[in-house]
Amino acid sequence: MITASDFQKWLSVFNVAQGVVPTPPFSFPLIGEYGGTGVANTGKTITIGGNLSTIGAFTSALTMTANTAVTFPTSGTLATTSQLAPTVAQANVTQTGFDYDRPQFSFSYTSFSFLGTSYNSQITATMLEIGSGADTINMGNVQVLGVSSGTTSFSVQGVPSITTSIEFPSLIYSQLSQVINSPSLTVLSYPELLYQSGATLVVSPLITLSYPKMIYSGSLAVTSASLTTISAPNMLYFASFSGTCGSVTTIDFTSLQRMTGSWTFIGAGLITLSLPALNYVKGSFSPNSTSLDTLNLPALVTVNTNFSPVLASLTSLSLPNLVTVGGAFRINLSILTTFSVPSLTTVTNVFGPVLFSATTISFPALTTLGSTNILLASVVATLSFPALISVASTWQITAPELVTFSIGSTLLVITAGNFTMTGMKLNQASVDGILNSLAILDGTLGTTSYDSRTVDLSGGTSSTPSAAGLASKAVLVARGCTVIHN
Repeated sequence: MITASDFQKWLSVFNVAQGVVPTPPFSFPLIGEYGGTGVANTGKTITIGGNLSTIGAFTSALTMTANTAVTFPTSGTLATTSQLAPTVAQANVTQTGFDYDRPQFSFSYTSFSFLGTSYNSQITATMLEIGSGADTINMGNVQVLGVSSGTTSFSVQGVPSITTSIEFPSLIYSQLSQVINSPSLTVLSYPELLYQSGATLVVSPLITLSYPKMIYSGSLAVTSASLTTISAPNMLYFASFSGTCGSVTTIDFTSLQRMTGSWTFIGAGLITLSLPALNYVKGSFSPNSTSLDTLNLPALVTVNTNFSPVLASLTSLSLPNLVTVGGAFRINLSILTTFSVPSLTTVTNVFGPVLFSATTISFPALTTLGSTNILLASVVATLSFPALISVASTWQITAPELVTFSIGSTLLVITAGNFTMTGMKLNQASVDGILNSLAILDGTLGTTSYDSRTVDLSGGTSSTPSAAGLASKAVLVARGCTVIHN
């Protein structure tokens, strides 16, 4: 065998500079047997700064898509991003689908799968708590935060004047409810988070809270004097949203479709709230803002408990697809002038909007009320319920400027309570219409007999009933009712 050393000795006896070209006892390109590559690498060079060796008799191929410079670690095993394991984990989730309340998962302690992607993981502790006074907390490659043995929270309790930055650059799934209280926080980062069971955040002087990829969050409670923006533009499902942030001007939940809890967030500085995809709220919907002048809920169909916003600056409210309120319908909108709920059919509990400035209000599709206690102060002149079928309790309306009032011929039941509309300006047709609508509730044709109640239409400048109205009054009196009018 001719070694590389033999080749160098043999080559040295020729004067190449004088044009003498040696003829070695082997051919070019130099094959691997003699230390070559076996390939004519014309115009290519290899520069080696140290020894190079490979272990394992296998073919290797490196694919370059452009000029490439890579710095290798001094030891360890290279891996693709899909092979990276969570460093703190619960190891336990397999998605089985979504329902109306939240994404559903089954749990084990060996693997983690979410939205079709699997991750390796292991339980490293029964409780994960951070907060020993560090000014920066970076969770690095942590992809999953989870529990074993009943632990339910991930707590960051740092020294308030120290901790300014908390980052979760790789976190995808958090079964733990995060509790973060750091009044010096300026950075809170979740660039990859898709799912969190919940979070209670007390964060100042943080300006922006952003979840750019999150699709589900459990209960989120946020308290901050400095926060101006809360953003989760891809979130589809949400439990509850609460807290107080006086400086918030932007809430971006553009994709939100369903809430399994309640919205009770107070944001005094919030001017516009647009939830274009929200169609179902299992709890109550009660936003509170003194500055909000635009509320956009075009897709909302059902609020399972109470619909009770407190929005002192709102002048117009349209809920074009709202059909059902499973609790009370109470809106305190002191300067509202335009109000539209054309699809609303059912309010199970108290129907009590406070509408000081609206002049004409109609509920064209409303069929079922739990009880009615409407304060329509100052200016409302016209009110109608053309489709009403059933009222479960007391009917009471306070509207001193009300002139025209009507209930459709569809009314079948007022289950209990009195009928009070006092101190108004009802015209004679309205007074007659009320008395007639109650008189025909005689227990026939699907009606429930209206008897032994009080009907009070007195006060203000409301008209005296006509002969027809007096005839309806006589029917009611015969059934044990007390009827009072001007």
